[in-house]
Amino acid sequence: MKRTAKVIALGIVALGSFTLMAAPGKGDPVAQGFVNWQGVTEKKWLSGRHLCPSDLRHKITIIFDLEADDTLQGNFIKLGGLVQRDGISGFHAGDNWETRVLPRNVMFVVSLHGGKDIQERLVAAQKIPKDSKPEVSAAIQAFRSPTVGIYEDLTYEGAPDLTGKRPYVYVMGPTGTEPLFAGTVDGKTVRDVGAAITKAEKKMKADGFKWIPFYGSYEDAKDYPIFAKTLLKGKTAKMAPMKPVEKELLKGVSAKDPEKSKEAQILFDALNQTRSDLLMRIILEARECPHRAVYDAQQLLKFWPAERKQLDIVMARIQKNPEAMKIAQIYCKIMVWADPEFTCKNAGEAKKIVAELNKIKSKDIAKLKESKNIMVQNGALLMDSQLDELISSIPLRVPEK
Repeated sequence: MKRTAKVIALGIVALGSFTLMAAPGKGDPVAQGFVNWQGVTEKKWLSGRHLCPSDLRHKITIIFDLEADDTLQGNFIKLGGLVQRDGISGFHAGDNWETRVLPRNVMFVVSLHGGKDIQERLVAAQKIPKDSKPEVSAAIQAFRSPTVGIYEDLTYEGAPDLTGKRPYVYVMGPTGTEPLFAGTVDGKTVRDVGAAITKAEKKMKADGFKWIPFYGSYEDAKDYPIFAKTLLKGKTAKMAPMKPVEKELLKGVSAKDPEKSKEAQILFDALNQTRSDLLMRIILEARECPHRAVYDAQQLLKFWPAERKQLDIVMARIQKNPEAMKIAQIYCKIMVWADPEFTCKNAGEAKKIVAELNKIKSKDIAKLKESKNIMVQNGALLMDSQLDELISSIPLRVPEK
């Protein structure tokens, strides 16, 4: 793989022009009833979202299995409209990222095949032709997005040989090892895949499926004491990157008891997905809502301090804008007081906090609302309202005598 092509591939990534790596997962045991993904490694990564095998479980995962040949861009154009089903592509500038929930139930991934020139061919296919129609540009752009991971020869244990059958698409459900839909790309593919996604989404809703950060769909972690203790502490200063917790859960995955193995698998995947989702969120926020990106980076580092090197990429970009860093510092500060569990020691402390909030509102936020940077301006306007709410609520957070 040529270095030049790799640099070009990184350079054309949309919505932020950078990517971050998820946790490695090579060789991890997998509980019965869950897909054992192969090739989801950094060595096989080509473009877009960095993933680990955990990311492709407990959700609807759509794999586009394509050849890196002269048909690649045409297949991107045919399939690009489907990618909107991930729910993320509908985000717009000015959206309130402070309350925005990042959709996670649908994920699109490309498994690309093509030999030693695969990177160069991908870059060529991702290049939008001049004078393209809007729908063509949007379709190709979908495969330049940081939300779609593109890997070389990604597959799963027990998968059929697709040689000669590509372009091919298959849809995997949250659990189970058999595709919900599989077939060669033709005129009905977009409709059929869309129908499979809709059916799977309805089933998830009917089953009451829910996903909680760190816990996934298994809320009771009492059988895994290191896991439970770590989350209660809210930090892992001496455990980066949560290796003792991961080892504990992987031992559970290997257990002979199928139910215990399933529970451990869910927790292990939830741990990796929580990190991956936060990384993805930070990438998207860095451009649209830099102060929230800084805050979420702090939250990520509480549990995974080893991610600091990767976050430096994001922080370096934000730090170039003094106003963005100023509003980020303010936001991180007031979020301590915005925590529903925060209480004042006494009426005196409440009075001091309110005084500081009023100062921030009248001095700092008032100035930032006039910023020429629209993202900083939008953030300041939203924060102004948040400050009003805190100024009213803080005096009420004094313990009764």
